[in-house]
Amino acid sequence: MKPILLTFLALFSTATFFAQAINDECVDRITITVATASANTYSIDTATATESMDASCENAGNDNLDVWYEFTMPVNGNVHITGIPNTVSRTLFDSCGGSELVCGFDDGFFFNLSAGTTYVLRISERSLFAGGVNFNIQAFETATNNECANSTPIAVTTGGASNYNVDFRAATESMDTSCENASNTNLDVWFEFTMPFNGNVLITGIPNTVSRTLFDSCGGTELACGFDDGFFYGLTSGTTYVLRFAERVLFAGTINFDIEAFEVASNDECIDRTLISVPTGGANTYSIDTRTASESLDASCENASNVNLDLWFEFVMPVNGNVRITGIPNTLNKTLYDSCGGSELICSFNDGFFNNLTSGTTYVLRLAERSMFAGTVNFDIEAFETAPNDDCVGRIPLVIATGGANSYSFDFRSATESVDASCENAGNANLDVWYEFTMPVDGNIHITGIPNTVTRTLYDACGGTELACGVNDGFFYSLTSGVTYVLRLGENSIFAGPITFDIEAFEAEANDECVDASTLIPGVVAPVTIDFDSRGYTESLDASCDGTTFENLDGWYLFEMPFDGDIQITGANNQTSISFFDACGGTELDCFSGSSTAFGFTGGVSYYMRVSRSELFPGIDSFDVQALPAPLPTCGVTTEWIAGSWNNGAPDITKNVVIRSAYNTATHGSFSACSLAIDSGITLTVGASDHVEVAYNVNVAGTLDLQHEGSLLQRDDASVTVNNGTIRVRKTTPFLKPRDFMIMGSPMDAETREGVYNSAFIVLAHDTNNFVPNPDVATAFPSAENFADDNGDNWSPHTGLVNVGEGYLVRPQASYTDGNTTYDLLYDQGTLNNGVVTVPLVFNSTQNDSPNVLGNPYASAISANDFINANPEIDALYFWEHLTPPSPSLPGAYAMNFSMEDISMYNLMGGVAAASDPSGSDTAPNGYIASAQGFGVKALASGTAIFNNSMRRLGNNDTWRTASEEKTRLWLSVHNAEFELQNTTLIGFTSEASEGLDPGYDTKRLATVVSLYSLTENNEELGIQSREAFHTGIKVSLGFSSLVATDTEYTISINEWEGSALEDVEVFLYDSLTEELTELTTNSYTFRSNKGDYPNRFSLFFR
Repeated sequence: MKPILLTFLALFSTATFFAQAINDECVDRITITVATASANTYSIDTATATESMDASCENAGNDNLDVWYEFTMPVNGNVHITGIPNTVSRTLFDSCGGSELVCGFDDGFFFNLSAGTTYVLRISERSLFAGGVNFNIQAFETATNNECANSTPIAVTTGGASNYNVDFRAATESMDTSCENASNTNLDVWFEFTMPFNGNVLITGIPNTVSRTLFDSCGGTELACGFDDGFFYGLTSGTTYVLRFAERVLFAGTINFDIEAFEVASNDECIDRTLISVPTGGANTYSIDTRTASESLDASCENASNVNLDLWFEFVMPVNGNVRITGIPNTLNKTLYDSCGGSELICSFNDGFFNNLTSGTTYVLRLAERSMFAGTVNFDIEAFETAPNDDCVGRIPLVIATGGANSYSFDFRSATESVDASCENAGNANLDVWYEFTMPVDGNIHITGIPNTVTRTLYDACGGTELACGVNDGFFYSLTSGVTYVLRLGENSIFAGPITFDIEAFEAEANDECVDASTLIPGVVAPVTIDFDSRGYTESLDASCDGTTFENLDGWYLFEMPFDGDIQITGANNQTSISFFDACGGTELDCFSGSSTAFGFTGGVSYYMRVSRSELFPGIDSFDVQALPAPLPTCGVTTEWIAGSWNNGAPDITKNVVIRSAYNTATHGSFSACSLAIDSGITLTVGASDHVEVAYNVNVAGTLDLQHEGSLLQRDDASVTVNNGTIRVRKTTPFLKPRDFMIMGSPMDAETREGVYNSAFIVLAHDTNNFVPNPDVATAFPSAENFADDNGDNWSPHTGLVNVGEGYLVRPQASYTDGNTTYDLLYDQGTLNNGVVTVPLVFNSTQNDSPNVLGNPYASAISANDFINANPEIDALYFWEHLTPPSPSLPGAYAMNFSMEDISMYNLMGGVAAASDPSGSDTAPNGYIASAQGFGVKALASGTAIFNNSMRRLGNNDTWRTASEEKTRLWLSVHNAEFELQNTTLIGFTSEASEGLDPGYDTKRLATVVSLYSLTENNEELGIQSREAFHTGIKVSLGFSSLVATDTEYTISINEWEGSALEDVEVFLYDSLTEELTELTTNSYTFRSNKGDYPNRFSLFFR
C-alpha cells in the first residue's frame, strides 16, 4: 500500500483541479439580461470550461474553451460587449446547434438584432490564456437616422450655433466615404439641412476620430469629407444638403456637435475688395470674421497645405511712409499687393509694418487666417509719414549741454531700417532714426528715457566706424571736445512707437583714474563728507563686490591712515560700492556696497579708496568718511560672514572674523576667532547658552548683542574691545519677591547707576570701613561668620559710575511693594571689560569684620576655584539666595533684617547650600560665577582682589547650578520638621588639605538658627572643612547648635556624597551624649535637643 500512496501524493502535488462551469455546454447556457439604460456585468472563468466547438473566426488547431449564454433582445438594434481581451472570441447564434450569425475577437458589436428575439452567445478563450474575465453587455436601439433615407432634419442658423447629440453605438455602417479607411467599420448617422444663405458651415465639438461628409442628396455626389472640427465652404442659399457623421467602431460613443452657418463675406474675393481709409495721427479700426471667408490663393509666407481663409481690402496711401497694422494674432497673415492679380509686395504674420509706401498709390491688402483658428478679429490700421531723419544723410543736429539734459522726441513708426548695428539682431526689422552732435567737453554722453527695446549706436561719421552700441539708457564714454559724432537710435518694429529721450554731456572727473586720485583726509573727531558724480567717471576695473555685466563708473581717492584702526563709511547709497587698495594696480583690501566699515588699516600708511556706481544707477551721491582707532587683526587669515555663509571657511581660533551680515548664534552656532570685527549697521547676537571666543581683540563698529546667559570671552589679557558702535549685555534676574535684592556687578567699563539700574528704586554701595559685626548677631552666633552690621552704615545709596569688579546691592523693583516677577537689565555704557581687573580689599582687624562685596566684571562666567587660588587674601565666597523675606524678628541694625540663613558659601572643596534651602542642595554654588553676578568675601588681610582672563569660562554663564569636577565629599544635614529648619555642612578630603585650618579649603560656619558644623583640632567651628586625603581611619568631630528655645526633635542624615573613595565605605555617627552609634549610609539619626551649643557632641567614623 505504501508505494501506491506515494504515487497518489506525487500526482496530487503537481495537478490543479477546477470545478466545471455550469454553462460549459450550450444546452446548459445561462440566461442573462441585456438592458439599454446601462451595461450589465457578468464574470466567467474560462479555465473551468471545455471546448464545445470552433467558431468561424477561431483557429481549429487551438483548444478553445467556451461558455454559453442566451439573451432576448429588448429593442431593434445593436449589442455592445466590452471588457474582454483580444484573446477572447464572442460568437452569436440564432439557437443551440443553429446558424452562426457573427464572430469576432475583443470588445465589439453585434449589429441589427431584432427586438424580442432570443440569441445564443458563446464566449471562448484559447486554453493558453484561460482565466477570469468580467464582461459588460448593453443594447442600443437603432438610431432613427441610421440610414440616409431616415436622415434627421436640423436647423443651421447664423448668429449662434445649434447643438445636437449622436450616439454611434446605436448606428451601423451604411457606406465608406473618400476620407475614411474602408477596412474599418465606420458607424454612421445622417442629417439634412437647408442653407439659409450663401456661405460656409462650421462644425465643432467632434473629435479627430469622427469624419464629417457632405452630399448633395442621399445616394448623390460627395461634396466634401474631413475629420475633426471644420468647415464646408461655398454652400448655396436655399439648397438642402445631406450630412453624414461616422465614427470607427473602436471609438464608438456619444458626441455633442455644434453647427453654425456664416454668410459669405462681401469681400471674400479680391474683385469684391472693401475700400478702407488709412489715416495719419490715429488708427482706424475694422472688423472681420474669417469664418465668412474661403481661400482665394496662398501668399508666399503661408503654408500651402493649410486652408487659408482670406478677405480683401484696398486703400490709398495718404503720405510717403509706412502703414502699421495692429490687433491681429500671430496666426493671421497680412499681405500687400500692387493690384488684384498683381505682384505681391510683402507678406508676414502678426502685427507689423508695410514700409516705404508711396503717397497717392492704391494698394490691395489681403488678411488670411488658417481655418483651424478662424474667427473674429478687430484690426487697426494707420499711416506714418517718413521721418526726415530716417536715413543718415537726413540726420538732425542735436544741442548737447552740460548742467542739464535736452529732450528730443520722435516716432519709430515713421522710420525704416537703414543698417543693423553690432548689438542688434539682424533677423529683426530694426527701424532707425539719425542725429548728430558736437561734444562740448571731454567726457561722457548720457542718454535716458529710452526703453530696453531701443538701441543707441555712435559713429564717427555717416557710413563711418561704429564706436559704441548699447541697449536702453546708458553712456557713451571718453568723447572728445569739439568732435562731431553721429547717433543712431533703433527699435525692433514689433515695439515701434513714439519716444522722448534726454541727452546730456558730463565733463570727465579729474580723479577718474587711480593715478589721478584726489587727496582725502579722513575725519577723526567727526566724519568728512565726499560728494561725487559718477556720470563723469569711466570704468577702471571691477572690484570683488561689483557686478560685471554693466560698466562700473569709478573715481579714486588717496588717503593716509592717521593711526591703526578702521575706516567707517556712513550715509552711502546702497547702489554705491566702495573698495580699498594698497596701491594703484595693487591688492584689494576690502569691498562693500553702501554704508559699512573697512577694518585693519595701519597708521602712517597710504591707501586708495575707489568709489563706484553701476552705469544703470549713475548720479550724484555723497557719503561720510571717518577714521576710527582700533587694534589691528592679529592673525594672517580672515573669514567674513556675508549673506549667510563664511567666505573663507568656518572660523576658528586662528582666523580673524569679520561679521558683514546679521549673525545670531541661536541660528548659526557659537564660534571661536583670532580677532572679531563687526561691521557698521550689522548685529552679532550671542544667544542664551551660546558663546563667542576671541583670542585677541574685538572691534565693534556695528552692534554686539549678548543675550541673557550668552557669553563673549577674550583670552589675551592685553587685548581690548573697541566700541565704535553699540554693545549690549542683557541680564534677567531670578524671580524676585517684594524687598528681595540682588548683588550685582557690571561687565561694561562705563556703566552707571542711572543707566542699567535707572528703574531700580534702591542701589547701595558697600563700605567695608564702616562694617562692625552686629553685637546681637554675634551674641546669638558667637563662633559664626557675621554679615550683619551694627548700625547699617556699611551700605549707602549709590549714584554715578558702577565701579568695575565691585558688587552693589540692587533692588530692581519699582518700590517696596513691587515684585513677584523677573526684571530685565541692559548694560550698554562703555565697552566690555577684559584682562586684569583689580579691586582693593579692605581689612579692618579680623576676617569677620572685613566683608568686601565684589562682582564678576566679564561678559562670561569665571571659575570660583581659579579666583580663590589667585587671591591669597580670600578663602571663601558667599552668595545671596532669594529664599526668606526680611523680618523684624531677625537680629540686625534695621527695622526689617534679612536672614543669614539665605547665604550659601563656597571654597576650594565645594559649596554648601543656604540653610533656608529645604532641599539642602539646590542653592549649593557649583564653582562658577555668572557674568555680572555679585558675591561677598571675608578678607584675610588687606590687599587687592584680582580678576583675569584665565579665570573665564565659555559655559556656565547662568544662575543655575551644574555638576563640578569629581571630588571626595560628604554633605551632612540636620533637619527639624516642627519648625521647618535645616542646615548643611560639607566635609571633604584632598591631599591639598590637613587636619588643621587650611586657607581656601576651610570656612567658618554661618550664623544660622540651627547649625551642624565640624571642628578642627583647635576647635574652630567650620561650615566647610577639608581634611587630608581620605582613609577609613579619619575621625571628624561635629558640633550642633540651636536657638530654638524648646525641646524638639532633629534628624541628621547624609544629604549627598561624591567620590569613588566613598563608594564601598560605611559612615557611622556617634552621639557622645546618648552614646548611640548609627550607620548613616543606610539610616538617619534622630535626637532631641533644647536651645544651646554642643561642640564635639558627635563624631564621624568610616569603615
